[in-house]
Amino acid sequence: MIPIKLTLEGLYSYQQKQTIDFEKLTANHLFGIFGTVGSGKSSILEAITFALYGKTDRLLLSGDNRNYNMMNLKSNQLYIEFDFLAGNNGQAHRVQVSAKRNSKNYEDVKKMDRVIYKLEKQDYIPISQEELETTIGLSYDNFKRTIIIPQGKFQEFLQLKSSERTQMMKELFGLQKFELSPKVKNLETQNNAIIQNLLGRLEQLGEISPEQQTELKSQLKQIEQSIQTLTLAQKQHEEIVQTLEKLKENTQQLSEYHKKEKELGQQKESILKLQVDIAAYEYCIVHFKNTLEAIESCQQKTLTLNTQLIADQAAQQETHVNLDKLSVKFDQINAAYKTIDNLKKEVEDLNKLAEAKTLISIIEKETVRLKKGELLVAQVITKLTQIEEQEKETATSLSELKKQQPKIETLNQAQQWHTNNKNIKAVIADTQNEKKAATEEAKKLQQQLLKGLDEYNYIPTSDNKNQWLLQLNQDLQHHEEEQKRITQKHEELLVRLGLETHALNLKDGEACPLCGSEQHPKPHNSTDIGQQIKLCKNEAATKEAHIQRTQKLIRLFEKHIAGIKPLDAQLTAIDAKLLRLHEQLKVHQSSVIADYQDESHLEKALRLYKEIQTTIEATEKKLLLSREEYAQESKNKEKYQQELSRIEREMDKNVGSKELLMRQIPHELIALQASNSSEQIVLNAQKLQNTITKTIAEYENTRVQMEELKKTLAVLQSKIDINKKHLETDTLQLTKLQQKLEEDIKDSSYSNTENIKSVLKLKLNIEASKQKIHDYQQNYQLIVNEIQRLTAALNNQVYDAAKHQSAIEISAESKKKLNDANREHGKVENTLNDLTKKLLLKKELNEQLNKLKLRAADIDTLRKLFFKSGFVNYVSSVYLQNLCATANERFYKMTRQSLSLELNADNSFEVRDYMNGGKLRNIKTLSGGQTFQAALSLALALADNIQNLTQSQRNFFFLDEGFGSLDKDSLQIVFGTLKNLRNENRIVGVISHVEEMQQEIQTFLNITQHSEKGSQIEESWRR
Repeated sequence: MIPIKLTLEGLYSYQQKQTIDFEKLTANHLFGIFGTVGSGKSSILEAITFALYGKTDRLLLSGDNRNYNMMNLKSNQLYIEFDFLAGNNGQAHRVQVSAKRNSKNYEDVKKMDRVIYKLEKQDYIPISQEELETTIGLSYDNFKRTIIIPQGKFQEFLQLKSSERTQMMKELFGLQKFELSPKVKNLETQNNAIIQNLLGRLEQLGEISPEQQTELKSQLKQIEQSIQTLTLAQKQHEEIVQTLEKLKENTQQLSEYHKKEKELGQQKESILKLQVDIAAYEYCIVHFKNTLEAIESCQQKTLTLNTQLIADQAAQQETHVNLDKLSVKFDQINAAYKTIDNLKKEVEDLNKLAEAKTLISIIEKETVRLKKGELLVAQVITKLTQIEEQEKETATSLSELKKQQPKIETLNQAQQWHTNNKNIKAVIADTQNEKKAATEEAKKLQQQLLKGLDEYNYIPTSDNKNQWLLQLNQDLQHHEEEQKRITQKHEELLVRLGLETHALNLKDGEACPLCGSEQHPKPHNSTDIGQQIKLCKNEAATKEAHIQRTQKLIRLFEKHIAGIKPLDAQLTAIDAKLLRLHEQLKVHQSSVIADYQDESHLEKALRLYKEIQTTIEATEKKLLLSREEYAQESKNKEKYQQELSRIEREMDKNVGSKELLMRQIPHELIALQASNSSEQIVLNAQKLQNTITKTIAEYENTRVQMEELKKTLAVLQSKIDINKKHLETDTLQLTKLQQKLEEDIKDSSYSNTENIKSVLKLKLNIEASKQKIHDYQQNYQLIVNEIQRLTAALNNQVYDAAKHQSAIEISAESKKKLNDANREHGKVENTLNDLTKKLLLKKELNEQLNKLKLRAADIDTLRKLFFKSGFVNYVSSVYLQNLCATANERFYKMTRQSLSLELNADNSFEVRDYMNGGKLRNIKTLSGGQTFQAALSLALALADNIQNLTQSQRNFFFLDEGFGSLDKDSLQIVFGTLKNLRNENRIVGVISHVEEMQQEIQTFLNITQHSEKGSQIEESWRR
């Protein structure tokens, strides 16, 4: 996983929205994040892990009210956006986290929405948490142990229990694939199930033999011979039945054809009549039908034209009458229409007169307002003069009060001196109590140690407690080596016992499962192995008791030293603190202010200051109010003067407008409307305007109606002329058609038109009728031919039904015998086939059963090899040893070739101390700085293995702990190690408040805490 960009807003101390550009930050492969304690450095790592996994160790989801406590108290929303590369191909991903505070309930922070995206073809598509973890290749816990290591988690892998560390190795390196015991068990279960299935199938086959197969083959041959004889007889009987069936069929067909011949003879007369009707119908269609239809159509058109001509002539007469009436009305309206211009001029003058009268009324009102305003401005000027005099008096009084007031700086200094004096004395008293409590605690720990030594009957050989602990560790090492020797001896005896048992079961001619030999001339034999195993067990139990007692004593001493060491340091620090406090008190008392050394004098001066200060504040308030009143009145004066100026301007404007209007109005109209108000004049103008509008509308309406009537007359005249021409043409056409009809009748066999129409009313379908006649003639000829054919085929033979029935019965009996023989043949053949299949199946099943029994023996050997998780634990130990060797390459150099890491039999870490003869000691005996160096080496080794496992070209490692526990030289060694990681194409980030680290790293972020803005990120490349 390689970070690209991180955006924070409203998370912990990050109040404002800020973005970290990791591409610039990681360009040099080594970068830092620095700042004071509590500035917000670790929150950056927590934002990354929360974005990737939705978890945080700092707060639980429910009990800690995580959503509320993660959000900045001054923010109403939380937002995290993290862009990064992950997977073998370095594919771009993005995670967005957002939450909002409930506007009605401050402590209610709604659920955090967390969405994960993957970049595909320039678009971000959502993916699941499981897919993201698969891409990263690490669980949440292992991610914190190997990639981003937060505070408090750095030494976790070093101090994990053996089972927890083994489980972690399984997850990191996929060692579950070596968990073969369940697979072997499944194989054994499946193999046994198949064996039982085969045994069951063999039992189902029952008792079968090859002799049964031979007997069935002989029986089948006899049945086949009998079937051949029956088949020949059956064929002869079927030929006789078929001949009689044909004779019966021909006799029945001849009878049916004679019936059909009689039916067709009865239809002959109707067919001849149909032929005559078709001939007459065809002649009338050809010679008369079109002429008759044309005459009828022409008569209908002539009638329609006459009717339309009469209607149009009546409408023309009515339109002439309406036009004459409308002309008279138009002449009357036109006379009134010519006076409209004079009326419009009168309306305009009335409106101007009404406007002038309105302006006169406004001028009168503004004159009154102007006089009132001038009086109000004079009153305000008088009040301003009074306020100025009062303000001068108040300012003089305030100056006198300030001269009488004591100096507040001196009072504050004196008050602070007394407060500090009391605080120093209180701290001295608290420190003395603390020293007393620490002394009592040290005595209590000493008593607990002596009591514990009495319980274990241990008498120290010297007064040096460190020497006691060293001696006990040496004793423990000796006992553990003895125990290891006894355990090895016990295992060897168990192997020998197993070989003995195996050897006793060997038989000549049978292959040994271990070596494969079939000859066993000298099998192993022993009689005292059981007694030796029993002695080993007793000796191991004794050693275990010694080891447990020694371990308890070591823990007792370690607990005492762990408790007494900080107490000793605390007492030393307390004594130094008391010395500093007494010196501080002496210096402080030398700086007392003489006038206020007595605290009562100081209190009296403070009371006087407060009384004068109260009076000053009241006077200042009165002066402030006076100035505010003066400012308000000044504003009022300016406002009133501006309003007076505006009124004067409006009056001048209105007077000018009024005079201009009056000059434009005729004097006669002014005199006539003198007694009317402006509203009444406007009403008169509106009435006159309505008259004008009505006259114009009537004029336009009448004119339009006249034009429409004139158009209608023209259209009617045109229609009448056209219809008269059409009528003349159609009448001439009708005469010609009637003459042609009369000539055609004379040339035909018909005497009049009615005879022709009666024939045309038949409406025959000529094609269908002709087809009917043709079908009749064809069917009649066909039936005659078939009668001749069947008569010749019968050749005077007579069908005998009794003879036919007898032949059918004989054939059926023969067929039944043949079917019985065939069924018997099929039955015997099926039995033979079934027996043959069963014999083959029995052979195959026996062969499979033998193979599976051999496989079962092999599986049993595998089951013993992979019992429980022994093989997985072995592989995990190999991986852990390789990891330890990789870590030692750095740890050995960091400790100046004095320490290295090793694994004991329980896969727990120990330290080999080359400064003390290369002896092993517990990992917990390392100092804080050495523990940091060991944990760093292991973390880097783990990260190396993860990088190889994920096949990534670059990897990311972030460290947030531990540098403060290192001395200057160790810090330089660790820092040199981190610098060398750049050559391994690794990106390393450190979080620290150690100044030496900041001086060595060129690219970094500096986190500062602002009282109003929260945590602020400053980038080194923007300085």
